[in-house]
Amino acid sequence: MIYSRIKQDQFEDAAQQLEFLSEISETQGKGPEHSFLEAQLEWRLRGNKTEAIKLLDTALNLHIQ
Repeated sequence: MIYSRIKQDQFEDAAQQLEFLSEISETQGKGPEHSFLEAQLEWRLRGNKTEAIKLLDTALNLHIQ
């Protein structure tokens, strides 16, 4: 659902949903999907490519683990 919002250029809604997801899954830690979605928002909403690449790297490392 969050990824769909990003693809529809509804970045604020996607950011709110991702924040909500972060709060309810705090005890489990971030998964690779979460880091991937954060990277997408960082790049598209804030235009911060450097941080987006760091988040994608984190997503990759979590996926490999």
